[in-house]
Amino acid sequence: WVLIGKNVTERAAALAEGIKALIASGYRVVDPSTGAPRPAHFGDIAVLCKTNAGVQTVAEALRLGSVPWATQQSGLLATPEA
Repeated sequence: WVLIGKNVTERAAALAEGIKALIASGYRVVDPSTGAPRPAHFGDIAVLCKTNAGVQTVAEALRLGSVPWATQQSGLLATPEA
């Protein structure tokens, strides 16, 4: 995505709007447990940030945009997927 905005806060808000638009569009993904196509859910999307400050900015934009979000949890890197 190309995020339009004069600053990082505006670009984070554009990201939140883009995520909502993607979900509302009915974009389909392959469900990893069934192998069947299904509409994308918010939980299918991950946003990576270079800095902790970036994480806070994006999290705030997602919160303001009513997009469900979670930040890194302790022990996350100890999971098998990591």
